[in-house]
Amino acid sequence: MADFDDSKSDESDAKSPEKPQEKTFLESLDDEPSRTQEHKWGDGWRNIKEMRDHRGCEERVSRCMDHDPLVKLMVASLAHKGCPVNRPRHISCEPCDEKVSGGFDVVNNQVVICQNHLKKEGLVCNTLAHEFTHAYDKCRAKLDVPNNLEHLACTEIRAVSFFNCSFRNARRAGHASIFGRIKEQHQECVRKRAAQSVLAVTKISPEEAKDVVEKVFDRCYNDLEPIGRIPSQKIKDRKNACEEAERFGFTYR
Repeated sequence: MADFDDSKSDESDAKSPEKPQEKTFLESLDDEPSRTQEHKWGDGWRNIKEMRDHRGCEERVSRCMDHDPLVKLMVASLAHKGCPVNRPRHISCEPCDEKVSGGFDVVNNQVVICQNHLKKEGLVCNTLAHEFTHAYDKCRAKLDVPNNLEHLACTEIRAVSFFNCSFRNARRAGHASIFGRIKEQHQECVRKRAAQSVLAVTKISPEEAKDVVEKVFDRCYNDLEPIGRIPSQKIKDRKNACEEAERFGFTYR
């Protein structure tokens, strides 16, 4: 990923003591159950459906963590960088109000999976891998999101490129067709999806989101660490991508 300018973010941190103190992955391992779990248990179970959604989500998360090659690779890559993932602490299944699949809480170092929206294992695995990309970028660099728009755009470009813009997904979303060049269509899909993600967590205009994505696009799109390639949705290609990642010193086995 592009080298981020830490001097600006350090200066803003010094002037804003009220900003929530972010914790490292190792520091968060000592925490009691996370902010999402406290909120969830404090409200109590509303109905049987929510209980079933939660149990089903946790089962799908466990299968993804144990068997999906790219999820395993991202977890191993985080550990390699000194940010080991503790499953119960760093991953939370919870109901989401908005039509989103999940998110990464940068303050609490936690991946959230929306249990009421993701009912298929493949979608859970893809969302985990996507959000782990944000965690990886925070682990290896001073990622200041959502305050620094370039940081936000960069990590979204990488996560979307890896896991959300396969030809099948892009065509389904209207970002690609069988008559265009695959690489150009993939890049167009990444631009649009990354700009949408930036808009979702900021108050800037669509034009500003598009501009900030374009500003960092080339260097962030071409940053393939730790996977080494842009994998397709085919399980064989996902395994091949993981095997190639060993040149970075990572392994998913």
